Amino acid sequence: MESHWVKICGLTQPEQAIAVARQGADAIGFIRAPTSPRYVTLDQLQRMSQGLIDNGYASVERVGVFVDADDPAIAAAIAAGQLTTLQLHGQESPGRCQDLRLRHPEVRLIKALRVRSPAVLHTIPTYEAVVDALLLDAYHPQEFGGTGNTLDWPTLKAFCPPVALDFGGGDSPRRT
Repeated sequence: MESHWVKICGLTQPEQAIAVARQGADAIGFIRAPTSPRYVTLDQLQRMSQGLIDNGYASVERVGVFVDADDPAIAAAIAAGQLTTLQLHGQESPGRCQDLRLRHPEVRLIKALRVRSPAVLHTIPTYEAVVDALLLDAYHPQEFGGTGNTLDWPTLKAFCPPVALDFGGGDSPRRT
């Protein structure tokens, strides 16, 4: 049987996080990109995370979703939200991902790649050794993730990756 990993992003209230965990989500993504309408403050992040833990959902992954965040912002969010995973949606290079892995070995790393053209897909091998998972996301010129846009499936179908991939939008970001 194929397993799926379900992550719900964009929640802003502790009650929402607990309700989503109760329904069986594996992970909850907390948006830490200040330009997002679903952005959560450190206080909101702390209250949602603690609410999950206090209500018996400590095993639900707590994912901080960032776009080109600096080290102090990431460290503060990890501490406030007891984050288990970082999801990077900006222009983070493999070197930046490696740096974050060294600074925060206790958290998993997911790197989102905004698929604008087949060339983006060819960068996948450069990230393999420095992240735990890749999320392929539809490109939008002004938005980073959560756009509702669909990936260009013909481009993906023609791509023959050197590793097995899973896709965002419902399937597991874990390698199979």
